[in-house]
Order: sequence, then C-alpha cells, then structure tokens
Amino acid sequence: MNTVLQANLKVLPGLHWTLIAHGLVTGGATPLRVTALPRPLDAQTSWRLANTVPDAPELALSPTDPPLTVTYGQASAVMATAVPAPDFTVQLVGTPMLRWSVAVPQMVVDATQGQLVTVLATGTLKDAMKPLAVLAVLDNSATETMPAQVISLMATQAKLRGAATR
Repeated sequence: MNTVLQANLKVLPGLHWTLIAHGLVTGGATPLRVTALPRPLDAQTSWRLANTVPDAPELALSPTDPPLTVTYGQASAVMATAVPAPDFTVQLVGTPMLRWSVAVPQMVVDATQGQLVTVLATGTLKDAMKPLAVLAVLDNSATETMPAQVISLMATQAKLRGAATR
C-alpha cells in the first residue's frame, strides 16, 4: 500500500466529526483532500448533502424548496427532516440534462430514523468506470472503534428527451 494523503488533525474533546476523503489521487485538477463535517453527539432525524464529485462544481438536490445546491468539497447545512423519500433527483447545476434519479427504499428511511445522515454524492462524470454514486452515511452510527454505516442508494441517470425537430 502507498500513502496517498497525509494530514494532521487536531482532535478536541467533546466534538465529533465525519471525515470524508475525496478528490483524485492522480491525473486531475482536484487533488485528494479531507473535509471535516461536524456532527452532534445525539442526533435527531436529519440530513445534509455532501458533494465529492471532482468534476461537478455544483450539484442540486430536489425536491427541496428551494432546490438544495452544494459546491464541490462542501456540504449543505443540516436539515431537521427525514431524507427525501421515496426518491429524489441530483442534478449538475447549469446542465439540466445531467441528472440522476435516486431511490430511497423504505428500509433506508427506517434505518435513518434518529440519525444524522450525510447524503454523499461521489464518483466522476468523466469516467464510465467510476460513475456518479449516492451513499447514505449514518453519521451517528460511528463509534470510537467502528466507522459509520454506509448504505448505497440506487442512482440512475435520467434519460431526458430532447426537443422535437421538424
């Protein structure tokens, strides 16, 4: 194994964080880095969106009012509601033709009750071998010795019909 990133973290007592490593190890303008997202000790049912897709400068999630937008390497504020279900849409801002429908099965809705969930968009738009994926990270399921539970959500690229020609 090779070390691809080394970072110093100052761990303060009484605070909990979700750490997300993202970016490209080689060959990209977005180097590998770590983003730290604060999380409460005792979570209520809530969620946030994190964008770790290096070639997606800004992603939008709907239905939310207004649509929730998050830039690369950032996360939204925490919403004190359940994860949108039974599905939601993730779209590349400025390119409405690039959108994905994300299914949220009832078992995921049940598992996220009483949890802070980070809806994590990951992958890349330029490499078909690493397509956009959406994960539900149950932040408060992490312990001092175990990582948070991660559930993969089915993301299907929407096929939008173009304008009819005459």
